[in-house]
Amino acid sequence: MLCVAVVFVSCSPAHAPVQSTTSAETASYTCATSDGAYLTTAALRQPFVAAVDDRFGRSPLLDHRLPGSGPSPAAIRDWVGARLRGWIAEAAVDGPDRAAEDAIARSLGYSIGKLPLVPLVGPVVEHNPGVLEVYQTNTVYRSVAGASDFMADLAADAKLAETTVVTTDGRAEPEGIPVHLSGGDEDVAYEMPGYLGPDGATEAFFNFAVRLGRFVVQLSVQSGYGWTVPQAIAVLDRATAQLARSCGVATPRFTAG
Repeated sequence: MLCVAVVFVSCSPAHAPVQSTTSAETASYTCATSDGAYLTTAALRQPFVAAVDDRFGRSPLLDHRLPGSGPSPAAIRDWVGARLRGWIAEAAVDGPDRAAEDAIARSLGYSIGKLPLVPLVGPVVEHNPGVLEVYQTNTVYRSVAGASDFMADLAADAKLAETTVVTTDGRAEPEGIPVHLSGGDEDVAYEMPGYLGPDGATEAFFNFAVRLGRFVVQLSVQSGYGWTVPQAIAVLDRATAQLARSCGVATPRFTAG
């Protein structure tokens, strides 16, 4: 059973943009959602297994609009399309901790499939300090205003993660930690630290959203204990470099300050 919990993405897949698009917009959609615009397993520098690949033809913000709420904002009106791709470390798929992962999934009522239940939890997190899951979503807008409006919504989501206290079995989970990222036209980033939950150790989440002109790249890097923000930013650099090369835009270089 694959249960993907990735920030910012709706689950309404489509194979192409829904709205009528010009040839230039179609080209932008194609370059930003081609395989070459995404991380490669070689760039991840350890064995990974493809876990998810979905295309989205409607803005996820539509799911939060109320009837009669007025004209659509640019984040919805100027949406062209998006694609989500994700990978799970091979060590979590067929490594020595897979039996423990499946036992946790069964205890939570899930059936067992080819891929483990995610987000990963338990011994696999404790025994693998590196990256365990990576999810990248590239979104295309027909205007900079639309992409910037979407970033404002993502910034609000990040602020909620940084200020909301979640309690599990009477224990407060760690709040999100802001990461002051720079390098893109607009940047949003935060870290969700790992902790010892009722089913064992949880992953650390490094969540990024960056705007490059009319493109928005969202990246979730999920790791075992010991990974740091600079290491996660190095993965972000590789992801955005792929899109930059594919679409012929300047390659950014990100830093945290």
